[in-house]
Amino acid sequence: MAMDTIFPVVIARDAAATIELTLASLREFSEVVVYDYGSRDDTREICAAYPNVQFIDGDFLGNGRTRNHAASLAEGDWILALEADEFLSDGLLASLRRLTLDGLDDVFALHRHNLFMGEDIRWGGWGNEWLVRLYNRHRYQFSDAPIDEKLALANDTRVTPLKGALWHEAVPSLDVLVRDIGRRASLQQHTAGRTVAPPLIALSALGAFWKSYLLKLGLLEGWRGLVIAAVASTETFFRLMQRYAARSRSLPEVYSPKLKR
Repeated sequence: MAMDTIFPVVIARDAAATIELTLASLREFSEVVVYDYGSRDDTREICAAYPNVQFIDGDFLGNGRTRNHAASLAEGDWILALEADEFLSDGLLASLRRLTLDGLDDVFALHRHNLFMGEDIRWGGWGNEWLVRLYNRHRYQFSDAPIDEKLALANDTRVTPLKGALWHEAVPSLDVLVRDIGRRASLQQHTAGRTVAPPLIALSALGAFWKSYLLKLGLLEGWRGLVIAAVASTETFFRLMQRYAARSRSLPEVYSPKLKR
């Protein structure tokens, strides 16, 4: 049975609000690695209630490198990469039970459904999301990207979509959403991209709002779509502004007047 050869690896930090759903959906697996990088809530205590969970404290190395390091700590080679706010549907579990894992070139894509306070979001850039999350760690690894990391695939990779939903508690509450905006913006400032002046930063933030709300039809999600567009705008603004501020601090002083005595 494929479930005996699949090893879920969950990345977690301050995940007490969501990780119980994750772990409850993983009861059938013989071992689940939870790699925690600095939780200050009850994440550890919740994990302790599940006998198949191996809880590991570690450092955060950026999303991609952290995923790869955590995967190296699992007992087996077939890794199911998850976050602590994702959980498997019955349909997805059924698909995993039927799998035959015998080709190193095979990877499997999961259909992630993003939940906003219980509502499955289809528009605003949050719908129809397919992510490659099941792979053999001896053949594949995630990129080193600090955020929005993806599995690095080869030309001969065979990608198979699996039936069933991977549910994602993207926004369990607005408090969690506000907390995550700053974290994502901080990580995004280290991604590749040029530094732009403040007026262009403001225009980029405005463009991100209308792209999510109008072009990607976020308006069809009601007030949730409005919030999603505002988040896209805010993250864009702070990502570019943090990069601009960091560059400004690194510039040499051209003029440094002396104070008169």
